[in-house]
Amino acid sequence: MIQISRTIRIYFFRNGSSELLKVATLNFKKNDSSLYIIPYARNNSYRIGQKSFAQHDIEATLKFNENETSENIPHLSIHNSGQVHVRIPQLNQIIGPCKIPSFSRLNGEHVASITCDSFDALQIEEENKKHKNSQRIAIKIGDNEESRRVLICINGNEERFVVEDCYSYFHVKHKPEGLKNPVWVGIFSIPQDRLNAPDVEPGVTIISGWDPTDRSVKQEDFLYIRGL
Repeated sequence: MIQISRTIRIYFFRNGSSELLKVATLNFKKNDSSLYIIPYARNNSYRIGQKSFAQHDIEATLKFNENETSENIPHLSIHNSGQVHVRIPQLNQIIGPCKIPSFSRLNGEHVASITCDSFDALQIEEENKKHKNSQRIAIKIGDNEESRRVLICINGNEERFVVEDCYSYFHVKHKPEGLKNPVWVGIFSIPQDRLNAPDVEPGVTIISGWDPTDRSVKQEDFLYIRGL
């Protein structure tokens, strides 16, 4: 059982609206720097798996296999050691791992992305709903925007991040019990075009597992969770 000490809930909202659109949760453990990310799924259905892409590709198309479906809530784990995997706690099932540098070797690089195909994929938070031991991060979206992605960056040494052209950002400092140094997590957001075709159900997808510090490899593996 993972002992969660802190939860960050990420939402989008439109200017002038009180409605919060649920994107994902980030969970931190009590006694280490591990980070657990879960996408919201309005239909409580998930696709999980592992794929690869060319290192210098700016865009990649993901095709999801129906056999990878789960109705149990998975989380994408990014551990202080650099191990990344997808785990379904209810089934004790693990997919991966992939390997990134340990947090002490990360200096603000982009290690995970959370992408919504369109805002139609997002469920509205219940009005006045309270969450214990959680922090809310609400990112404003423009009137003409169709979609956004959220970049997760990690720095195990200082509050500094390697990102550009981001419209919204938040910095989170996590100091686990018994550990000397905190870890800094940067949460950045970028508008993008709608991603899903009209006949494809929109979802929220988390990907992670590539090494952001090594540009010499030709092919990168990554893990994903897609919430529908």
